[in-house]
Amino acid sequence: GFAYLWREAGLKLRVKHIPLSPDCSVYLCRSYRLEPRRFSDLGLSKHLESVLLDPSISSGVGIILGKPGAGKTTFASSFLKERSKVVGGLTWTIETPVEIDIQGRHGNGYIFQRELGDISMISDAVRDLVRATPNVMFVGEVIDDETAREVVQASQAGFLVICTYHGSDIPSGLERFSRAAGGGTVSQDRKS
Repeated sequence: GFAYLWREAGLKLRVKHIPLSPDCSVYLCRSYRLEPRRFSDLGLSKHLESVLLDPSISSGVGIILGKPGAGKTTFASSFLKERSKVVGGLTWTIETPVEIDIQGRHGNGYIFQRELGDISMISDAVRDLVRATPNVMFVGEVIDDETAREVVQASQAGFLVICTYHGSDIPSGLERFSRAAGGGTVSQDRKS
């Protein structure tokens, strides 16, 4: 896919080309907002807001899970901007394409957005960003096993990695992500 700004209509589109036959193609277009929502307008409880913005959470994987078009990137953009403002530090995003522009200074923090031309480049980009030592890393879409493994490895190296992942419900989505990151197996913690 690629991003396209339709200036006359004031829309930013995410476009995917699908060839049908030698002489026919379809372009799927999805519009998205140009500005992130305010974090306080997302409808989260005050307790959940405070947990998500807790500065002591500085490593691990945060998965924003949902069906395509469910608002995962909208939520992520609002959250990253607010966390940057409140907690500070350096945030890097990896996206194909950048859907919502949040690059720049936000309160005590700064966000850099890296746009990749091809989704197959994401796992390499995650490895590269580890060397940049961000406080928060955001992966716009985990779509393959290699990227899931890189996300988990970056979190195990001490980074807070937030990512979006497709799933119809939380249990099956988390199990699919675990299998992808674990090479097809899910670790079972068997405490008595």
